[in-house]
Amino acid sequence: MVAAYCKMDVLMSPTTVGARPTNSLTDLVLGGELLLFFTAWCCEWPNALMNKKLDFFITFALNLLGGAVWCLSGVYIHSQEPLPAQPTGPWRAFLLLGSVSPLLFPIVVTRAFGIGQEHVKKMQYLVATIAALVYGVAVFSSMDLSGGSQVAPISISPWHGIDGRSYGGQEYGISFDLLSTMPCWRGDSNFVLSLVFVTGKLLGFVLLVSVGWADQSAYAKDISGAAKRLAISTGVMVLNCLLLLNLIVAFNFAVSTAVDAFHVMQALIFGAAFIDFRIVLRHQDKKMS
Repeated sequence: MVAAYCKMDVLMSPTTVGARPTNSLTDLVLGGELLLFFTAWCCEWPNALMNKKLDFFITFALNLLGGAVWCLSGVYIHSQEPLPAQPTGPWRAFLLLGSVSPLLFPIVVTRAFGIGQEHVKKMQYLVATIAALVYGVAVFSSMDLSGGSQVAPISISPWHGIDGRSYGGQEYGISFDLLSTMPCWRGDSNFVLSLVFVTGKLLGFVLLVSVGWADQSAYAKDISGAAKRLAISTGVMVLNCLLLLNLIVAFNFAVSTAVDAFHVMQALIFGAAFIDFRIVLRHQDKKMS
């Protein structure tokens, strides 16, 4: 009993080195927002049935739920494992949950706008499954994706780059951690997860542009408009990732402050994107001949 009490006391301790309580709070808000959107989306089930958009409905529901649970897991990570040197169970869960949305997002877009032939859509599931398995192996094996070569700096602007230091840990004398060391090519690092996230969103962005700026006779006006707005929202989401890096590296913001700014922007983007995806779901004739 005493041992259990001591363990709980350590878990709740606010003195964890590098803890970012405001990041935990903003992740909690993000998780709550996405759970609210998930609940509202589930209420759209009759429209999904009526408009024969079950694939779109289910994949976007999983996208929302995965994103919500990821953000809620971030509440724990930011407060209890803010600068992990080695992967733990909660850390690996955080990484795997973070891959759900980027892996599903291109599928959500193709199902929302009816892009591609049926066999291409089925192939997407296979590709996403393989990508998820490969990423899972990378996370659990902690493999070095650089092949053991020296980590080279990566430019994030014409004047600044990330050089492999622990941006969140250097003030505590920490030279390496899996969350804020950038670039870090270990499969269980937050940097690799960020690359997965950006890649998935960029693929979705390209698909959305192909719809939003297609021949105007191919799509109804409200669908084309929703695709354009979603393309802009997705593009801003990718730019928000780049802004996060620049706030830390170029403007010397604390990691906690930069992540809070990132979370606030993400919350606004999520809200705008949800509204447009709901417009698409409610549209009865998605594609016009």
